[in-house]
Amino acid sequence: MENNNNNVVIITPNNNDDYKTVCLLALIFGISGFLINPLYLVSIAAIVLGIVGQLNSQTHKNLAMAGWICGAASMVVQFILDIFCTFGAGIFC
Repeated sequence: MENNNNNVVIITPNNNDDYKTVCLLALIFGISGFLINPLYLVSIAAIVLGIVGQLNSQTHKNLAMAGWICGAASMVVQFILDIFCTFGAGIFC
């Protein structure tokens, strides 16, 4: 913050990465999507948070990318298990 002569405060942006939490949540949701995934909501949240974090974060892009990849993979696994359970291959249900 700088103080000019006219008593106007100018707020300068800092270099802190505000999207660290978003990237971390994407990874947490992506991994937990393999364990519990009601209506694919956890996977969708992981994908959305991962993409937002990857586009906006400067330092945690890899964390965000791992989050949305895990979210997409957990969505595919859940979809395959839903198909097996629906059409009678009950060994996975």
